[in-house]
Amino acid sequence: MFAVTAAGLLGGCVPPAARAPATQGQTTVKSIMQDTDGYAGRQFTPYMLPAEVRSAVVNMDATPAGFGRLVVEVRTTNRKIGSGEVSEFDGHWVVENQGNGMMRSVETMSANGIPVHMTMNLTYRNILNLRSQQVQLDQTYAPRIVQVGAVSHFDAVSSGLGQLNYTVTDTYEGLPRVTAESQTRCTFGAAFNAAELSPKIAGSARNFDCEFFNRNGVTTSRLHYAYLDKYGIAVLLDRENSTAHITFKITDFNAS
Repeated sequence: MFAVTAAGLLGGCVPPAARAPATQGQTTVKSIMQDTDGYAGRQFTPYMLPAEVRSAVVNMDATPAGFGRLVVEVRTTNRKIGSGEVSEFDGHWVVENQGNGMMRSVETMSANGIPVHMTMNLTYRNILNLRSQQVQLDQTYAPRIVQVGAVSHFDAVSSGLGQLNYTVTDTYEGLPRVTAESQTRCTFGAAFNAAELSPKIAGSARNFDCEFFNRNGVTTSRLHYAYLDKYGIAVLLDRENSTAHITFKITDFNAS
């Protein structure tokens, strides 16, 4: 949940800093905004993934998520490293269960009540981005969609492991062909009452910390999540990289 730039703090859990720069696509931002639900429903489904990637997730995790749809409101504070500059945004995050731990999400970030950025994702329990697009709403064209094209290592939450590792190759759709390898290492920590995050969240939660590496093994960011056991999803609470320290406070939570 939630990405990293001041203008676009939303997204899934493989940060843009760990990838090659996205280049402009051919889809207009206007067309996405005119039918966001339809566009997300077509583009961010498990069946858009390469068959071997989809099979890797399906074969590793048969544990269902504990929701059909989540709607989460957050308040995001972005503190830029070195300058003391602070920016605040409101996030509206809608997540739909796609089965086998895969989840489609659409999140809109607003500043002073004006939407400025949208992120559409297909993720594995909001831990690993499988297919993603981040859109600046003041631009003419959206960037290309990036998706996992190959999986080298994948640990399911249902494995019961205390540490989960992921090594994937991301591919940008279209030409020129751009790929980038990234690694993620996550560790479960202490359990606590999920109601501490919001009185509307049921059950227990666990601290969940992830570190992201680029293809050279260099750390690009560190993130702190709460993994919500009842719902089977990780929710981002804190992120820090070389340019910013970003915190996320849940202000409303509804599950159905």
